[in-house]
Amino acid sequence: MFIIEVIPLTNLPQNVPQLLSYFFDSHLERGALVEVMIGKRKVSAIVISSTPLEQQKSLLKKSQFQLKKLSRVLSSEPKANDMQIKTAAWISRNYYSPLGLTLKTVLSDSLTRKTGPAVIKVSGKNEDKPEMIVGCAKEILRTIPQYIKSAPGQVLMIVPDKTVQKSLELELRPKFDNEKLIIGTRRTLFMPFKDLQLIIVEDPLNEAYKSEMTPKYNTPDLAEKIGRLHGARIIYISPAIGIENFLKIKNKDYRSINREKRLPEIKIINMTGEIRNNNFDIFGEELKENILETLDAGKKVLLFSPRRGFAGLLICRNCGSAVKCPNCSAPLKVHKSTDLNLKCHRCPHSQQFPSFCSNCNSYKLKTAGPAGTQKIYDRVRDFLSQNNLKTPVLVMDSDIARNETEEEEIMDTISKQEPSVLIATQMIFSYRYALEFPLVGVINTDSLGTIPDFNIEEKLLYQLKKLLDFNPDRVILQTYNPDSEVLKSIVSNNCASFYDNELEMRKLFGYPPFSRLTKLTYRNKDQKKAFISARALVEKLRMAAVQLKLDDKIKISDSSPGFMERERGLYNYHIIIKSPAGETPREILKFVPAGWSIDVDPKSTL
Repeated sequence: MFIIEVIPLTNLPQNVPQLLSYFFDSHLERGALVEVMIGKRKVSAIVISSTPLEQQKSLLKKSQFQLKKLSRVLSSEPKANDMQIKTAAWISRNYYSPLGLTLKTVLSDSLTRKTGPAVIKVSGKNEDKPEMIVGCAKEILRTIPQYIKSAPGQVLMIVPDKTVQKSLELELRPKFDNEKLIIGTRRTLFMPFKDLQLIIVEDPLNEAYKSEMTPKYNTPDLAEKIGRLHGARIIYISPAIGIENFLKIKNKDYRSINREKRLPEIKIINMTGEIRNNNFDIFGEELKENILETLDAGKKVLLFSPRRGFAGLLICRNCGSAVKCPNCSAPLKVHKSTDLNLKCHRCPHSQQFPSFCSNCNSYKLKTAGPAGTQKIYDRVRDFLSQNNLKTPVLVMDSDIARNETEEEEIMDTISKQEPSVLIATQMIFSYRYALEFPLVGVINTDSLGTIPDFNIEEKLLYQLKKLLDFNPDRVILQTYNPDSEVLKSIVSNNCASFYDNELEMRKLFGYPPFSRLTKLTYRNKDQKKAFISARALVEKLRMAAVQLKLDDKIKISDSSPGFMERERGLYNYHIIIKSPAGETPREILKFVPAGWSIDVDPKSTL
């Protein structure tokens, strides 16, 4: 008889044991897949250990529970190797996610394979520091093959989405086979590698790398952990360093390699001056002149906008109220098909354009806010028509390119060797390796950084840096805030000064990288219940911190409505926990009840 310890592949509450014990009549290999009973449920589980009963008799006598027998063996051949189990354990500890659910995520592909995981060859401890290669995507890509060739074993290249994966496959696959080079999105990190020697993370600041489903892990951090488990070298390639990586470079925890080539001409246009000169158009005069010059030369133009639709708001000129979504706290966005209509960008709600204000019954309604891609499209078409140009004008956003086929149709058109104008949202960043635009214009740079979060200026800098990957000769940034430190840093190519100033501010207010943030979120249809539950948890957590003598290390904010207080009919309330850098406040999180979302290292605090 054997005592079998297993990790059930299901979501067990954090305050109950994550490893369960059963008995079985024969020895089972570590990593074998079995079926166990939890209450009245049949659940798959991974075997962690198998110990003869004779060695466990003293423990069994002290146990208050009677062991159950395993229901059955689903696979005596291991479905999980030690690296995958260690990976799941690290994610579970670091991001406070249920161990069984985390292991299920790690093994999602392995469980369907007929053969077991590969035998791992670990080259030993790697003393090399992670490397951060910064510069234009195409410039860095030219140097990547030499790094791949220098690795004696497997190379894993992690990318943020499948579009980038296709571009890199096209460039690198003719030089390296599937056995040598593996290219994939974040889930590829969970593969059972045979001899992993190098991990390359492309665009590590990309928000797509943060998992939104439990376990809510951050891919670049996980890649570094897996690299250390395998003794593999770690390389990050990025258009921007990022504040946390900048500090690691300053502290010599990371090595930095600069591959930036010459900067294009970057021009900042003060739109307040345009208004003073009676130009109320969304295009400044200099941007219009540059568009015409670029098209006359037979070249392409990229006009970048973070907003889709026609306009951000529909407001009443009489009472000033905006038309809001009935399910969310967000104002409805104005869209245009044959006629104007209203859509919510937070939920599926849409409605016809109203004839009058529901608040004061006035018919004086007008669109307001930064122009979306549809309004920019109309304005570009009018502008080109006035100058007798029949240049193709295309839009790439999630309204137009709703699937892969529609994206490919847009790409086929824009890739032709003829002048064209592309109006695009952040979707265009996935094509940084495939496209070049001699002229890049940002219609309203200020709208890239309107959310009041602690890291919003860093995100603005990052987006502007990514635009340089399209290898422009000239970049025109239209703004109402020409004195912005971010814009000055871009023009002067002195991001270090910006990062240093930002680090001082974050240290003063205790934000990452000088602390670790955990966001707790509660959602309920009843606003009062959400409010009361959030306030009660704040008091509970603060009391626990005092009792555990952690109140000098861990700071718990008051509860507050989310930036979008109501979304899809649910009211959102947040609590932010600040703990020492690198530490997960596990002792405090144990007191968080079921029904709350726990997000360690959230993308946003709002």
